[in-house]
Amino acid sequence: MFSSLHDIENTVVGVSSSTGETVRIKDIAKVYMDYDDDSNYKFIDNGQNAVLLAGYFQKNKNIVPIGKDITKKLDTIKKQMPKDLTIDEITFQPKDVSDSVSFFMKNLRDGIILVIVTVLIGMGFRNSMVVSAVIPISICMTFIIMYALGIKVEQMSTTALIIALGILVDDAIVIGDVIQVGIDEGMTRDEAAFNGIKKLFVPVFTSTLIIVGAFLPLLSISGEVGEFLKSLPQVVIICVICSYLSALFVTPVMSALFFRKSKESTRKNPIRMMFENLLKYGLKHKKSIIGAALAVFVVALILIKTLGMQLFPYVDKNEVYIDVANEKFDDIKSTSKLVKNIEGVLKEQKEVTTYTSAIGGGMPPFYVTLPTVNPSNDKAQIMVKVDLDKTKRFKTRQELVEHIQEQLDSKISGGTATVKQLEEAVPIGAPVRLRITGDDLDQIENASEKIQQQLKNISGTMNIRDDAAKKSYQYEINIDEDRASQLGVLKSDILQQINIALKGYTASVYRKNGSEYDIMVKTNISSVGDLKNLYIESSVTKKKVPLYEVASIKLNSELDEIKHYKEDRTITVYSDVKSGYNSVDIENALKQKIDGMNLEPVKVIYDGEKAQISKYFTSLGIAGVLILAIVYILLFVQFKSFVQPFVIMCALPLSLIGVSIGLHAFGMDLSLTAFMGVISLIGVVIRNAILLIEYINNGREDGLSVDDACMYAVSQRFRPIILSSVATITALIPLAFSGSALFGPMSVAMMFGLLTATFLTFIVVPVIYSLVNNQ
Repeated sequence: MFSSLHDIENTVVGVSSSTGETVRIKDIAKVYMDYDDDSNYKFIDNGQNAVLLAGYFQKNKNIVPIGKDITKKLDTIKKQMPKDLTIDEITFQPKDVSDSVSFFMKNLRDGIILVIVTVLIGMGFRNSMVVSAVIPISICMTFIIMYALGIKVEQMSTTALIIALGILVDDAIVIGDVIQVGIDEGMTRDEAAFNGIKKLFVPVFTSTLIIVGAFLPLLSISGEVGEFLKSLPQVVIICVICSYLSALFVTPVMSALFFRKSKESTRKNPIRMMFENLLKYGLKHKKSIIGAALAVFVVALILIKTLGMQLFPYVDKNEVYIDVANEKFDDIKSTSKLVKNIEGVLKEQKEVTTYTSAIGGGMPPFYVTLPTVNPSNDKAQIMVKVDLDKTKRFKTRQELVEHIQEQLDSKISGGTATVKQLEEAVPIGAPVRLRITGDDLDQIENASEKIQQQLKNISGTMNIRDDAAKKSYQYEINIDEDRASQLGVLKSDILQQINIALKGYTASVYRKNGSEYDIMVKTNISSVGDLKNLYIESSVTKKKVPLYEVASIKLNSELDEIKHYKEDRTITVYSDVKSGYNSVDIENALKQKIDGMNLEPVKVIYDGEKAQISKYFTSLGIAGVLILAIVYILLFVQFKSFVQPFVIMCALPLSLIGVSIGLHAFGMDLSLTAFMGVISLIGVVIRNAILLIEYINNGREDGLSVDDACMYAVSQRFRPIILSSVATITALIPLAFSGSALFGPMSVAMMFGLLTATFLTFIVVPVIYSLVNNQ
């Protein structure tokens, strides 16, 4: 045991055979205190050495109150710690969850207010309060059922409530309007309520089934995407059923209690008059109207094709991360130096608030889709928190990511640093991804290099790379056992002393201030020449011989790993995409170039965002076809006609006009959630057309001509259809303007699709009905 560095320095380790002088440690070595910097896995927080503690929550636990308890406990611990010790939260999921739920609850609250205001303007105070009563009743029923079914309150389920919000009041508006008309025609309130339910039970029931049927096939989406999205159709279906029951049992009762006869007004609604005049013109020029509708539909399809396509946007969090790969394979000190240089670049960026680095591997998973980084001395990962509002230099995180990447590419050498954003639902590594497979690894590597060169020549690409395994180089020591035996040196002597020379060993313990520190003895060998001249002492003869006398040293290389895809050897090529460009367009351009190249016998498999889009959009397309089949069957059962369901379904293509215009106007891509918005429109648009056709049929039964029945239906159903559509649109406004990259496209698609479908339903659907029934 030693109590000071002086004791260690003066320790006698030998006596000179020629002079008799004692040899002390300080004569042949340097003694000093230092950190053990040879750890294979360490953390740096904002440039300071750190210990990282990671905790994970049990499944099906409410992490928000647990997070509050953790914060209280940490505050207590911090007070007990030395003042120079800093305890920081790198990432705290309870706060993220709380902020996310609060964000969507705020949008839900704003949506409820807008819907109530819309109904208030359209129906007056008393009637609007009766109709709006279904909102809290339906939402409370929905929460109870969600709890019973184990559906959590999270971003997807809360978004479903926002989507369903406008639909909630539809049934109540329609039923309330018919009851009010009955009262105005002289019925008692009870008679009007009973007559309204009797008159609308079938169409409202069918409309509810159609909306349920429109969302039901969305539950059939498989894989990670299906799991990610499944609570949305579940909650919408629950909410719509609850609203139907509320409208059926609560609205008539409250209407009978509180509705009064309307005051007579000679003033005509200018918007209603506009629609009536447009319909009169349409009925006189049927073919022109249908031709114009078809032309507009074709234009809409062309506009949709010009939209960029995207599976999911990046996660809406102020966090990015950097994957670091050192050129020196097994040198963690070099990796640490590389990370320090990268941190220097990050420190220069005013938008960067904090950064935490893991050296020798990846960070503990701080987001569910974060790819795993295997432990390796040449790997590191940096989590970076950013705040765009600090400088306003960049509009989006993607622009900041590109800027940081450019800075790193120009200032960092000796390795690669790839700046990435967190991916949503299905992590694929990069928007453009190709797998190159075959039997000969050299041919695969050659093809990878050619493809990467082609990618570099395509505008919009960045961070082009592959996952080809590096060759690791190591020195192999071959012992000449015969020569060693002649010199009296055992093989174990050579192996043990080389290990001590290269890695060091713990010789004793040094005590200071009640703490113990290992005394590590290391050599200063820094080259192969030094190693060759290492003297090996024989445990038998006690004589020493240089290593080169008994062994040879040779440099060898080998691959760390060989990746396989479906039993074939493979290398995957990646490319990120710059702002303003689209992965689908880049992959299409790359495919044209690859088709003109001779890469035989290797195969190229396109497995990036485009392939994922094709897979899941196809699933949604199949779900859409299934929805249309369900809708047709339900309409056939209600109207007992083969033709009328097709007339009603003509309203659906009209919604695509608004979808394409809306997404273009907001500068949004056609993402998976936007496509889900299009699918979600089916039930809402069909509901309006059902009410219109139902009244046209009623008018014809009362003896009106086809054209007069069309005019009568538009006149009678104008207010409830307009009011329910506007309610649905206003409910989505907060989410559309919230800046949510995930749900913004869905709400915009639904808003603009419903807007144009409602407008054109009043004209095109009656015109088609008249044309078909006058033949």
